[in-house]
Amino acid sequence: MLQVRELGFAYEDERVLQDISLDLSPGEAVCVLGPNGCGKTTLSFCSCGVIPHVIRGLLSGQVLMCGLDTRATDFEDLVARFGYLFQDPDSQFVSLRVDQEIGFVLRNLGVSDGEVKKRVADIAEKLSLSHLLHKSAEALSMGEKQKVALASALVTRPSMIILDEPASTLDYHGQEQFLSALEEARRYVDLVLVFTHRLEYARRLATRVIGMSKGGIAMDVPGMAGPAQCAQLYGVAEDVVAQFSSSGMQQIAAAQCRQSALAQGIDETLLIASDLHFRYPGAQSPCIQNLSLHVRRREILGLVGRNGSGKSTLLGLLAGLYRAKRGRVTLDGQRVDRLGPHERARRVGILFQNPNHQIFSSTIFDELAFGLRQIGLAGPEIEDRLHWAADRFSLPLDDRDPRSLSYGTRKLLALAAVSAMKPEVLLLDEPELGLDLHAREQFRCLLQELNSRHGVSIVIATHDLALLDGLADRIALIADGAVRVEGSTNHIFRAAAEYLRGKDA
Repeated sequence: MLQVRELGFAYEDERVLQDISLDLSPGEAVCVLGPNGCGKTTLSFCSCGVIPHVIRGLLSGQVLMCGLDTRATDFEDLVARFGYLFQDPDSQFVSLRVDQEIGFVLRNLGVSDGEVKKRVADIAEKLSLSHLLHKSAEALSMGEKQKVALASALVTRPSMIILDEPASTLDYHGQEQFLSALEEARRYVDLVLVFTHRLEYARRLATRVIGMSKGGIAMDVPGMAGPAQCAQLYGVAEDVVAQFSSSGMQQIAAAQCRQSALAQGIDETLLIASDLHFRYPGAQSPCIQNLSLHVRRREILGLVGRNGSGKSTLLGLLAGLYRAKRGRVTLDGQRVDRLGPHERARRVGILFQNPNHQIFSSTIFDELAFGLRQIGLAGPEIEDRLHWAADRFSLPLDDRDPRSLSYGTRKLLALAAVSAMKPEVLLLDEPELGLDLHAREQFRCLLQELNSRHGVSIVIATHDLALLDGLADRIALIADGAVRVEGSTNHIFRAAAEYLRGKDA
């Protein structure tokens, strides 16, 4: 089905893969694990001919897909045999409307209009996307976009489907639908190849697990790898593997509130959202309505909700990026949306889900320094913060282009750049997406340091309750654009988990 022989690849002078040999057979569901930057995405591109036909570099060895040499075969002849789901669904969208996007490849392959409509409707029903078919792709949430991208990959009924960090932006209920769809897809897809950090996906799907490290194969085992093997692969303790292996859903009774400044009696409100209403231009209904929320000084607050609940929009309102139709957001009594851009950036930092949306510079050094310069820092102060951020996130201060880094490393870079500014309030939108186990644990420690040592108030919008367990002081459950319920982590955790499972809170 897929044979890889002594595969090596380099982007210009940077060696990414070396001496990889694999034989993957029909009927297998293979999960490839490994830390950020180990070469997983590059191997996925080589597996289907994206490398060398679309992405260029120095390729050695051989890849046979469905008996075809990917280097010697025209890419048009390969496309009909595989489906690919990118880590960032925005990067593969080419159409304005969802039904057009799902049917795009079929039309390029010469499938009749009637058959295209039938297949699009069929896959949309299986993935619960029928209600989105006539919507603009730009109007979808990230989770909805990822499901549309999956539908586009499956609609051709390919022999092999390749998924790079699938379902990472989906809530728990969406992940269950997604994984069920993949299990259904295995009936008519010969080989499923999943590149992921999510150990629960491997446990649910895999008939075989391959581990990568430094561009090579470090592990190849039937079924799911054990905790000790995963811990060694990612360079973390086994308890970290256990903590991040279930998205918090299997241990909902164990959640604990951390011992923070709040537990010692500090209760000073810093950021207040009052009766917010917001609707995007052209939308039929508001995505934020009657929403009120407060963030205390030195607090870590978790925002939890299903896809499309309004979490990302709320963060944009809190950061002053959007102006509410009604209501207001104040920081120490000042309207956030009326602060000047430099003042706002100095006091309120935000990290988007997609790091590509906030990388501005052509080198890692300049990217880390960009925000610091914008808020008026210079000289030794910039140097001190650059080295602090580089050390905390294990990032090199060199002239590499940030866009050449892996998705997970780009996410770390964006986190580092925002954190280095040490704002009063730090807003994080799904910050763990794309991060391996080591980076996620490193990130938790950094948040605790920013909060306890530097007094930063932190708001985290996430689907991953395991990230909030032992980290957040409070959780606010967002539903239909409003706060459904809020309270201390140990009191709200169970209700949040049940709600994300698809039950009412």
